[in-house]
Amino acid sequence: MRAEVIYRYVSFFDLYNLLEHGKLRISQATSFDDKNEGFGFVLRQSEGKYLAALGPSMCFDGAKIVKTLTYISCWTIESNKIAMWLLYSKDSDGFRIRTTRTKLKSVLADYRKSYAFSPERIQDFSPIEGDNVFDVTYENFRETKEELETRNRDIEKELDSLPDTLSKVKRIRLFSKVARATLTTLKFTDNPWFYKDKAYDHENEVRAVIEFEAANEEGNSLAGDLTEFTSRFPSSINVDIPDDFIEDICIDERCLPFKKAVFKSFLLKYGYALSESRAFSSLFDR
Repeated sequence: MRAEVIYRYVSFFDLYNLLEHGKLRISQATSFDDKNEGFGFVLRQSEGKYLAALGPSMCFDGAKIVKTLTYISCWTIESNKIAMWLLYSKDSDGFRIRTTRTKLKSVLADYRKSYAFSPERIQDFSPIEGDNVFDVTYENFRETKEELETRNRDIEKELDSLPDTLSKVKRIRLFSKVARATLTTLKFTDNPWFYKDKAYDHENEVRAVIEFEAANEEGNSLAGDLTEFTSRFPSSINVDIPDDFIEDICIDERCLPFKKAVFKSFLLKYGYALSESRAFSSLFDR
């Protein structure tokens, strides 16, 4: 069962933006450190290579374009994992906020509804409709890529060995047979953003994705000029959140006392009592 409660580890500046301006900043996929972010698109294309015999093939639009069109907010079901604090609180002054999937889905739905009237809308593009909050599935990308390449080479050898005298009808039937066999083993049938490399499985990530698509012919024509195309999209977008979006705020217990005092004073303005993590505390001292 999927956890309803989710968490996000943030800096003070992101927390300030959430509370002072009521905005959730969502970053463009091009800004992520993970060089294999979005590789699920490649795996899906490789896995479905022979499905063209049964209908339209699944295409990969190119990493740059796909990442340009996509904005991702990363959350987790992990409430107090040391690995997360070490990653996202490098100066020991990070925060962990709590909300729910339902609230996150709601703010994304409101963003899509109000997008047409937003002063920050991206010309000629609009967000895709649909459910876009989901758990990440972790795969060994390198291992999976090699398995699919080996499978495809074996299929190609089998098809290349067909005699030239084989009738067109029989050849089509054999291609269809391969396609149907491929269909039964499909694994990457979900949105390709569902997948991340297994190296990141400690995050137990829940991600919210906003993808854009061309809203008119002008938007479609921009893809030909990659520089002009990518320049249309900001490095992040801001989504409005309601006052009750954040249910709890927790600070890294290693944070220096004078910083904690400043943060606590700031949060009182918004009615939050600052709790502290216990990931690094010693049970010997209790």
